[in-house]
Amino acid sequence: MLSVTDEKRTSAHNSLIGIVEALNNLALKHELPPVYDDIVSREQPYRRILADAVFQWMEEVIKNWI
Repeated sequence: MLSVTDEKRTSAHNSLIGIVEALNNLALKHELPPVYDDIVSREQPYRRILADAVFQWMEEVIKNWI
């Protein structure tokens, strides 16, 4: 049985994957490059790789905020 923390993490990962899929589809519709140009999948290890990439991007945004 999954703990509450595991369920929340899984839900957050699934939401992130859905958002990236939607953004990539929107970019494609407008002939723009994808937001994330790698495998977007709910399967391991791709879900973790995507989450790590988003955290790395967030770090850069915050670091360069000022």
